[in-house]
Amino acid sequence: MTTKNMRTRSHEWLEPTGLADRTRLLSGQEYLKAWSNGELVPPIAATLGFTLQDFGEGHVEISLTPEEFHYNPYGTVHGGLAATYWIQRPVAPSNRHCLRGRDTQR
Repeated sequence: MTTKNMRTRSHEWLEPTGLADRTRLLSGQEYLKAWSNGELVPPIAATLGFTLQDFGEGHVEISLTPEEFHYNPYGTVHGGLAATYWIQRPVAPSNRHCLRGRDTQR
């Protein structure tokens, strides 16, 4: 592979265990507000580029714009990205509501 074809990407994320400790006692709305402010962004969201667009009681709107690094060798978006995105959409509001005060590291 030639140098002109190489791409570089870097990003930062919160350490998952520390994130879990910080969010354990938050309500769903408190957690989503912290995510929307950029304070408690889930590592998967930081890594893959999920953006929290809107949230309210019982709903969360997460968006993702496929980028070049999401592509597979065939030039299309990798199916694993679509599956991960699809799973996050309904799980985000329910997890935060159901797990308040519980140990999420089990």
